[in-house]
Amino acid sequence: MKKRILLTMGLAFLLAGCTNGNDPRKESTKETAKTTIATTTTTSTESKSTATSTETVDTSTSSESSKTTETTQTSTSSSSVEASSSSSESSEQVEQTLWNADKAAQLEAFMTTWGQTMGQQYKSYTNQMSVDLYGLKVPQAILNGEWKMAIGGVPVSAEWSESGTGQADYQITAVYSDAETEPYLKKHVYLFGFQQNQPKVLVTQQNQGNPDNYLYFNETANNELKNGFNQIIYG
Repeated sequence: MKKRILLTMGLAFLLAGCTNGNDPRKESTKETAKTTIATTTTTSTESKSTATSTETVDTSTSSESSKTTETTQTSTSSSSVEASSSSSESSEQVEQTLWNADKAAQLEAFMTTWGQTMGQQYKSYTNQMSVDLYGLKVPQAILNGEWKMAIGGVPVSAEWSESGTGQADYQITAVYSDAETEPYLKKHVYLFGFQQNQPKVLVTQQNQGNPDNYLYFNETANNELKNGFNQIIYG
């Protein structure tokens, strides 16, 4: 009987020892699992935080870049418009300063008065109506290239201009002549125009041709005529 009791107690102690030996391992496993889950959660959270931070930086950079580009384009566009406007105003100012209908009317009145002073009668001619100078049509013969215009012996290109500006060496804006009323060898043809944007009055009395087909002009030596034209141009 005693042996059975002792055997039973021994088995009881043995079973108790086995039970206590298994619990620490289970708890350790649970703690390890919890730690792993916590670490994974932390890592995931940090990854999301990093991704969010990156997206924020990218968005900010893109926004700033877009604003900078728009500002630069707007500034460039404004500068171009201002430059174009300034150039346009400058061109208009030059045209108004050099020659216009009002100045043409002033020249006509001046030539009437000046002609009376000189005892001569001057008539106005244009690119559509030329004066006959000893059989040569002026300014038509110059404008169509039949004759070459020369100033002081130097050949130059010439063109008719309503504004006083152009691409040729000399811009013809008005022509006056007494050829219809003056006798042979006393006829004059005056050209009023601009050379390099400077007013210049030219005169010719040429009465014969030459091998080069040059129509020779010289700047007028008459100061009253020269000053009168300058006064009309500059006011």
